Amino acid sequence: MDLFESIRNKNKTLSDFLRPKAIGEVVGQKHLIGAKMPFRTLLETDRLNSVIMFGPPGTGKTTISRIYAGMTGSPFIQLNAALCGTADIKTAATAYLDKKPVVFIDEIHRFNKAQQDVLLPYIEDGKIKFIGATTHNPLIYIVPALRSRSMIFELKHITAEDMLEYVKFLFGQGKILEYVNKELGVNVTKINADEKLIDYLSKSANGDVRVMLNVLETTLITKFSVKEEYEGMEAELAIEDAKAVIPEKIAFYDRDQDEHYNVISAFIKSVRGSDIQAAVYYLAKMIHCKEDPRFIARRLIILASEDIGMADPRALQIACDALLAVEHVGMPEARIVLSQATIYLAGAPKSNSAYLAIDAAMQYCENNPDVVIPDYLKNVRIEDKRQPGYKYPHDFPNHYVKQRYMHCDEIFYRPSNIGYEAKVNNYLKEITGDRPSR
Repeated sequence: MDLFESIRNKNKTLSDFLRPKAIGEVVGQKHLIGAKMPFRTLLETDRLNSVIMFGPPGTGKTTISRIYAGMTGSPFIQLNAALCGTADIKTAATAYLDKKPVVFIDEIHRFNKAQQDVLLPYIEDGKIKFIGATTHNPLIYIVPALRSRSMIFELKHITAEDMLEYVKFLFGQGKILEYVNKELGVNVTKINADEKLIDYLSKSANGDVRVMLNVLETTLITKFSVKEEYEGMEAELAIEDAKAVIPEKIAFYDRDQDEHYNVISAFIKSVRGSDIQAAVYYLAKMIHCKEDPRFIARRLIILASEDIGMADPRALQIACDALLAVEHVGMPEARIVLSQATIYLAGAPKSNSAYLAIDAAMQYCENNPDVVIPDYLKNVRIEDKRQPGYKYPHDFPNHYVKQRYMHCDEIFYRPSNIGYEAKVNNYLKEITGDRPSR
């Protein structure tokens, strides 16, 4: 067992040591727990019988639940959906039949439908105060029956301002000094933290208090590993001490959870909205967080047809070329290819006419499955390959002749007047009149 393990096994972690005991001590979430906010009112009046809290890790879901149990004098039972089953739910729900316990289930999204349904009778009978916590969107991962019986609240990333205020509080009020002396067994008279360190800690974990505290804890354990050096003395804590533990800022990005989809959604919408700067930023975040570059390229291919389409047909070619280049070149050089493709697509004129056209045509096909093909368009085996009645466009001026190609007058494709599509629009008007077809 090494030094770090012995300290961790013997003493409280920094997160446990600093865990808030009152709702006013919770970092951030002012939209929920600020004075006179509805959620705080429900907490203080003990009206939370069934709650689902969702949001990023380290934002206070477990802490708020523990505080609620303490405020109401209820037993607190904590379960993790990844480690327990229906038997554990039943045991927890019947453990304190006379005291109505707070049953907190972390990662509730991991329960399947049957497991979530087990909770329903206990919630309806009022035998438990249920709190489910998840990093996933409950509208997708929580069954409707449980959602309909629960109040849903979203916790958000801790803002940089709130995190900075919290870190300053920890050092300014002597919380870190108290932890070092009490839990690490070091007799330090004072800990001086420079402003660069405080700023670095407040930004290092991207809104996750738990991660920030873990970084700070490891920094402290490393710094004070030789206690005798600081016995009865002041200690200086600098940014280099933290950077030795975590050389890069941690970007919150879960490859298979909500934030993954949030970032790619912001990326696509920025390209669609022609905001090159935002598009490149979100691209950089995905690359920094080790997203599969082929996934990014494939999404650009879809966007090239869906959002640019005929306004700039080259966009699809560039997106396809980007995927091919990414597969052949690989990272890190592929980032340049993705950047070029992103900038081109974001700066290209936009039209969703191709997307609307195929959807409208498919909807028409679904509603009209028996549309008859004109006889002169059908496939025939004759010597000159032409069905009687069919007019071969290349035999006519400008390679166009007016004839019916289907027995209806529906218009699916409606070209815009943007980019290359303006030329298409003008050409169709020139040969057919005002209508963009037939």
